[in-house]
Amino acid sequence: MPALPTLPAWLGLPDWGERLVLAAVVIVGAAVIVGLTRWVARRARRRALRNASPQKARQRETAIALLATSIRYLVAIAAILAVAIALAGGGGLGAIGGTALIAVILGFASQRFLIDVIAGFFILFENQYQVGDVVQLEPSGNTGVVDELGLRATVLRDLNGDRIHVPNGSITSARTIPGGVRAYRIELTTRDSEAAEAAVRQVLEAAPVGAGRFLRPPRLLEPTRLAHLVRLEVRAEVPPWNDALAKEWLPEAIRSWCGELLAAPPTVSSLDPDAVRRYEGSLDLP
Repeated sequence: MPALPTLPAWLGLPDWGERLVLAAVVIVGAAVIVGLTRWVARRARRRALRNASPQKARQRETAIALLATSIRYLVAIAAILAVAIALAGGGGLGAIGGTALIAVILGFASQRFLIDVIAGFFILFENQYQVGDVVQLEPSGNTGVVDELGLRATVLRDLNGDRIHVPNGSITSARTIPGGVRAYRIELTTRDSEAAEAAVRQVLEAAPVGAGRFLRPPRLLEPTRLAHLVRLEVRAEVPPWNDALAKEWLPEAIRSWCGELLAAPPTVSSLDPDAVRRYEGSLDLP
């Protein structure tokens, strides 16, 4: 690598002062480039979302986020090398080659960095998730909307607005929630359908809707008559990080309110129709 240019002699700076000024110029230049990259990425992101389908918008956001983060990392690495050369006297990489401390620090830092980058490459190559998807990352259990997806880290945003930075190298698995919604089915059996329906409707009217709770009011479907019993079915949709509302709160509220009207405790299930069809198609039943 060629040596860095020297400052004009008329500045009258000593050698160490010249090195500091050169390092400062490199840092300021890198900061300006990073700032411009963020600004251009924000503008490109807004334009990419115009008149685009949800799938197209997620793909474009992912590509923009990847490009922006890659440019930032390249600029940062180049700036670190340039500052190190400037402080070492501008003699090129050979001037810092014998500095054992710098070599050790860069070695440890790059080891973790490379692990994260390699993991990020496979996440992107295998299209495990995109910007805008709702995911749950293991082993941390963090759940939220993918706000940024870079080579080194994935940034999630939860309903509180908190941004969670997860290094890609620490992700062992990623659970993607299709559509960002968990749909639940609550089944009830009763002998007195009219009284049970009236009680269930009162519970459903009290269900909290919006603001990250039930995404829309829970619905009571048409009853199904089974000999001397009647089966009632309630459908409810919740965000994946608040599924306790449909799994626990709603069945318990129905059970407490209906009391002896129910012939058995409510049963709760969350099934994806496509997954059920694939499973049933794979069975070899007589």
